[in-house]
Amino acid sequence: MRKVALIFATAVLLFGGGPALPDDKPETVVTQTWDDFFFEMQHEMFAQVEEEGEHAQMEPGKPGQRRRQRKHVEQLRMLKMLELLDLNEDQEISFLTSYNNLRGDIRRVDEARMKALTKLGGKLHDSTSSDSEIEKLLEQIGANLVEKQTVEARFLENAAAILTVRQLGKLIIFNEHFERELLDRVRVFREGKMNRQRPDGP
Repeated sequence: MRKVALIFATAVLLFGGGPALPDDKPETVVTQTWDDFFFEMQHEMFAQVEEEGEHAQMEPGKPGQRRRQRKHVEQLRMLKMLELLDLNEDQEISFLTSYNNLRGDIRRVDEARMKALTKLGGKLHDSTSSDSEIEKLLEQIGANLVEKQTVEARFLENAAAILTVRQLGKLIIFNEHFERELLDRVRVFREGKMNRQRPDGP
């Protein structure tokens, strides 16, 4: 378990973020369960709503809120991935450097795609926009998706040179299931939140 804590500390240095580790118990954050971490995410969401008022619930797309949520998701992804792979000291720096490059490239591509999607939405609502303008944006969005796939494929090639076959298999399964399980938990959270807000019947 000390090795996992060391890996996480390295990740914090490379990624420039992550939850603070208590001085007296440096492994508590690393070993906390998925449910514990997700509870913290829920607590912060509720605290934000109470602080900003009911109107905050109607603005889920606020930039600050989106950044905090993305940060939580990245922290959770990193913690679960490191626990699963159990990297040795020879693997950790190479893998985390490659993973850091991946996340940076993915963020860059996603930001470009979101800008193109925003422009596309504006063009579709503008009756004066031409078909050629819309077609150009569609081509850009398609190119962004292809670039994202290329970036992910390059990362897997690099990972294959660092990880064992079993570790690589675990990584692929993890990437396939992480987003799905996270979305399921967000859905359950939102449904529970709606039920709590629903007025009691007669």
